[in-house]
Amino acid sequence: MRVSTERVPDSQVVLQIEIEPQQMERSLDRAYRRLVQRTEIAGFRKGKAPREMLERHVGRERLVHEALDMLIPEAYNKALDEQQIEAIDQPRLDIVQEEPLIFKATVPVQPTVRLGGYTKMRLGRPSVIVAPEDVDTAVEELRHRYALHEPIERPVKAGDLVRAEVRGEMDGREVFADDPTRIENTGIVVVSQDVEFLAPFVVDGSPLRVAVGCSQLGAARTVLDYRAWHHDVEVARARGTICPFDFATGRPRRLTDGERGAFESMKVESQQWKPIKVVDVSEAGDFIEVPISWSDVDRQGHVNNVSLAGYLQEARILATTSWSPGMRRAGNYLWVVVRQDIRYRRQVLPTQRSCRVHTALTRLGTSSMTLAGSIATEEGSALDAATVLVCVDPKTGASVPIDDQTRQALSAYRVTV
Repeated sequence: MRVSTERVPDSQVVLQIEIEPQQMERSLDRAYRRLVQRTEIAGFRKGKAPREMLERHVGRERLVHEALDMLIPEAYNKALDEQQIEAIDQPRLDIVQEEPLIFKATVPVQPTVRLGGYTKMRLGRPSVIVAPEDVDTAVEELRHRYALHEPIERPVKAGDLVRAEVRGEMDGREVFADDPTRIENTGIVVVSQDVEFLAPFVVDGSPLRVAVGCSQLGAARTVLDYRAWHHDVEVARARGTICPFDFATGRPRRLTDGERGAFESMKVESQQWKPIKVVDVSEAGDFIEVPISWSDVDRQGHVNNVSLAGYLQEARILATTSWSPGMRRAGNYLWVVVRQDIRYRRQVLPTQRSCRVHTALTRLGTSSMTLAGSIATEEGSALDAATVLVCVDPKTGASVPIDDQTRQALSAYRVTV
């Protein structure tokens, strides 16, 4: 592998990376072994078809694309290490030549800061006078901050630290009871989350009215239903399965009587949902590496679910727009998310520094498609999702058939799972 570097304006470095033919051939062989395991070819058991038959079935272009999905990130990361370049964001990749493979990576790096003549700056030092009463006040604040707290029997006064047992009642019936020590060590874990968008709406300052109810109440798992209206038009609905969790032991726990009473007071009828298959594609499709930011981590030290869903969206947009120009916002049509089902399998820890997010096309309909998404970890998939996109005419807002050019381009990336 040969690498050349060039610094360009706006704090960027352009890496030109040339891949040796032997390295490309090894990647093609790896791509064949991955594709053949999930491709059904008449006359052969899955995983047993020779490479020539696989290329004839899926096309040479699909095999090459699968190889590049593995080879380019590996070559790019190796080039960063060799050239000792610290990237601060994802690169822009451009294929310069296919045989031998040469690609460019435009990498954003930290800007070079040139300081002015700061050594000649002079500032007057303010005169500070510390009065004895200021010292007494500071000492008293330190005494309060580090003092040992002991329970006492007297009415509460200003400045006291109060530990309270919380109880809630509704219509004379207790619906919540808990003590603060247990609240600190327990919480609610979202196991699954399904969202369906029923009608478009414009953000015009009018409030979005949301109703929350409990449609299923189990010993440890509870299903909450959500319905949203805008100007009295139902625009979305959702459901989520939640599980009470004890973070101190790392295990699920049962609902308390108070929690059960609260959910029982929210009882609603369960809604009918069209089933969508959610599958693990952590070994299939296209993938990107999404860096984990410190703001993505919750107080329990895990990457929160909202951030994981954001990773899915980022990977989905990058994958689909690379498959076909017709998937981009500048195209003739809009692609609208109408349904997304997510299954959370395991926690993601920030120690892994980045998430490998996979996207695969599993269904291609007349005017819609279904994309599978997974976030891979060493222990297995942390999250699996299914997202339904609909092709929409931006002028009328109605669904329209996918044009032939876009359909042909997308068909090359469809996988069977």
